[in-house]
Amino acid sequence: DGIAATGFDLALSSFQLLKKLNVLEAATVVIPITFIAILMFLSFLFVAMQLLVTLIEQYIAVGAGVILLGFGGSRWTTDFATKYLQYAVSTGIKLMLLYLIVGVGQTLFDQILLDPNALLQSCLVALGSSVVYAYLAIQVPAIATAMISGTPSLTAGGLAASALTVGAAAVGAGAA
Repeated sequence: DGIAATGFDLALSSFQLLKKLNVLEAATVVIPITFIAILMFLSFLFVAMQLLVTLIEQYIAVGAGVILLGFGGSRWTTDFATKYLQYAVSTGIKLMLLYLIVGVGQTLFDQILLDPNALLQSCLVALGSSVVYAYLAIQVPAIATAMISGTPSLTAGGLAASALTVGAAAVGAGAA
């Protein structure tokens, strides 16, 4: 919830700066700022969801380990135990890298300030940073998992799919 709260605070601060503008200036930037604020919040929400899913995956892996490690006692079922250990290490590395990205992102976004004199430009910079933050939170753990399995995962198609996901979420939020 701390990740989503940071995104919410960043998005809300863009609306609070609208109070300082006069009526004519505020009317011209309300729609773009609203769209930007929603996208910023959704980017942080994606990071929070990625962390939640990884934590759930870790708890499932730890819970299943008790059963699956028992298969290591027989030479006919040792593959089950070996694959579980590979999965557990992969999940641990994925979680470690996700915590690294979240820590760096939280530090970065604590330092981002929206400038009331250049409101739209500073909001666009914050939006770009938050979209990159969400993309890294989705792709870097996948890269770590791919390194362990030995298959490449970072492709232009993955970038396009992530961009489409963020765009679809923005359209859905706009419709709501």
